[in-house]
Formats: sequence, structure tokens, C-alpha cells
Amino acid sequence: MSDKKQTPPPGVVEADAVYTKPELLARLGWEQGAWRSAAEKGLPYRVIGKRIYVLGRDVLDWLASRPLANC
Repeated sequence: MSDKKQTPPPGVVEADAVYTKPELLARLGWEQGAWRSAAEKGLPYRVIGKRIYVLGRDVLDWLASRPLANC
């Protein structure tokens, strides 16, 4: 048995995790346009050096704050 922490499957965003922009895009299945739109609509992110980081809790809170779609 390995002591290495298992990586959650794509699509799972954990509240206590920190994601780089590429990691988050892959998890959510987003393209650059979706990222740009989310950032413009208030998705919190942090820039450190040349990297963009997003807290899992911020992603979940932001998604929960978005209006429900009427499909």
C-alpha cells in the first residue's frame, strides 16, 4: 500500500485544495474563454509570479453563487 495521497478524479474540486489555472481548467473541462468569463464575473484568483492560483473553496463558493440555469 502506498502512502502517497490519491489524486481525485477529473471534475472533483476539493474545498481544502489549491489549484493552478491549468489544473482547474482540466478539472472543470473549461477552455480559456470559460476561464476569462468566470474571472470577469468574479471568480477569485491569486497571481504569484507568473502563475495563477485558485482556492478550491473559492471555486465552490463562486459556483454556488451563480444563478441556476432554466433548461
